[in-house]
Amino acid sequence: MFFEVMNSLTQQGDIGCATSQDAMNWQYQRIVLDEPFHLSYPFVFKWQGQFYMIPSAVDDAIRLYKAEHFPYSWTLVSNLIKGSFTDNSLFYTNETWWIYACSKPYTHDELRLFFADKLIGPWTEHPLSPIIQGDATKAQSAGRVLMVDGKIIRFAQDSVKTYGKKVRAFLITKISKTEYSEREYERNPILRNQGR
Repeated sequence: MFFEVMNSLTQQGDIGCATSQDAMNWQYQRIVLDEPFHLSYPFVFKWQGQFYMIPSAVDDAIRLYKAEHFPYSWTLVSNLIKGSFTDNSLFYTNETWWIYACSKPYTHDELRLFFADKLIGPWTEHPLSPIIQGDATKAQSAGRVLMVDGKIIRFAQDSVKTYGKKVRAFLITKISKTEYSEREYERNPILRNQGR
């Protein structure tokens, strides 16, 4: 499991790792990725036998890292998309790579969509992007995009008033290099903070 660890000396996030044999009892291992800027939301995936990570970075690009010695050693491969984005969720369908990226990290109310034929790019912003504007109830990604029974489901944090107050699901009804549409999943929110 990969997660953000707040460094008490630098007051910035690093990426840490824990392991488990049963997904119930976890053993913290160590920091596996440390940069001179804040890191969070480690999006880890496997492609063609290699492990990759796209963490959120308070920097000027969406950065792609490759595991040299999984899970403890990571090397920067490329800056995929220039700009300041957070909570980036990547997926592959119809021979195309896609990235959802929140472009307003402090208001969490704008979601952009990018695509590429190859993982390392070049990446292009979708002509309908931003696909969400001015709506903090559904613009910030909340984890991996799922593909279930031919359906593509995107998850979003409801960050109105409270960061990550709820998690909502959206069914992608159309996605191509020129078209995009989605609708709210039937059972929303799928997860909520009971204390708020």
